[in-house]
Amino acid sequence: MSISFIEENHDRPFFLLLAHNLPHIPLFASDEFTGRSDAGLFGDVIEEIDHGVGQIVNKLKELEIEEQTLVVFTSDNGPWLAFRTHGGSAGLLRGGKGMTWEGGMRVPAIFWWPETIKPEIVTDIGSTMDLFPTVSHLAGVPLPDDRILDGFDLTPVLTGDAESPRKEMLFYRGTTLYAARKGNFKAHFIIEGAYGQFEKRRVLDTPLLFDLGEDPGEKYDVADKHPRVLAEIEVMVEMHKQNLVKVKDQLARQGLFNK
Repeated sequence: MSISFIEENHDRPFFLLLAHNLPHIPLFASDEFTGRSDAGLFGDVIEEIDHGVGQIVNKLKELEIEEQTLVVFTSDNGPWLAFRTHGGSAGLLRGGKGMTWEGGMRVPAIFWWPETIKPEIVTDIGSTMDLFPTVSHLAGVPLPDDRILDGFDLTPVLTGDAESPRKEMLFYRGTTLYAARKGNFKAHFIIEGAYGQFEKRRVLDTPLLFDLGEDPGEKYDVADKHPRVLAEIEVMVEMHKQNLVKVKDQLARQGLFNK
């Protein structure tokens, strides 16, 4: 259907969101891809997704609109560790889906736009929340000025003109803030495993602090070495909370989050 949508709309501006249901559990691969990967069923699924994305890219090239089309490929969370080999891997990162450790929250992102985005590896901070202001800017759509937006325009990063404007990141679980990042430093105020598994929920008397530049696996707490950094993060979090306008929690009402 994505291919058909592109064919039908290629002569005018269009937006396509393709949200794959896989590699979410339960895994499934078509006959063409079953047993194709050396990484078992999970690898088969990834190869099939890769094939599908390749078909979309090829269609953009066939229609000669690739140079006016921005393609973004990313994920919403890290691996679901409870399902082991069927859940994927976060490599050296700690934790997985449902946790505010880097393994649950940090995911790769690929931006592809021939003749506009120069191939490069960028390690600045970004978020899926930044897609809204970025795409709005590129499309010439003004942003609302009656509210504080959670996202930043990443256009200067994509064009190689500047570093990411995002220097901070807040990590929520449900409606509760568990951790916060400022620059390379990330503080954890609450730690908990995923969906009742692994670590039990603990509100920390003294936050943990990790230098993600040197320790992306969050193994070595450096709070005692950087009290000023921790204090700055705590001030940042307090300012964030003061600017929050609480609204009705629609997800909790549907029973999707446990408090």
